[in-house]
Amino acid sequence: MPAENRIGSKREAESRMDDGVFVEHRGLNAILSEVRASLHDRHASAGALERLAGAFDVHFAQEDRLYYPAISSLRPELQTRLRGISDRHAGFRAQLQRLHTLVEEGALGAARDAFESLASDFEEHEREEEQLLAALSREPDMAP
Repeated sequence: MPAENRIGSKREAESRMDDGVFVEHRGLNAILSEVRASLHDRHASAGALERLAGAFDVHFAQEDRLYYPAISSLRPELQTRLRGISDRHAGFRAQLQRLHTLVEEGALGAARDAFESLASDFEEHEREEEQLLAALSREPDMAP
């Protein structure tokens, strides 16, 4: 295969990953907004948290099984950084479980605080991922 076809294919794949992750992040942010708005009511919060848990599961699985392995295969030098990003997913699940427990206990004030911590941490996580993907899409292809 000519080098220019390999380059085009690699750039197209990176662009699709960028678009997919950015769109998914916007969807997750919408669900996070729903959770924030629901934290005044225990029952409404429980439903919103279930939607967020499901969305996190799908999103993290896509990143861990699809996006990060694809990026690692194209850029093996990024494996450690990608593993660090991926390892944070377990922390988000733990924060979400803690939040769910607080809601079940009716501790909505503490739940709001825990939620803001989760939302802030996740925003930072998204920013790191998006900066990495944007940097990759701007780099010239180093393939022979």
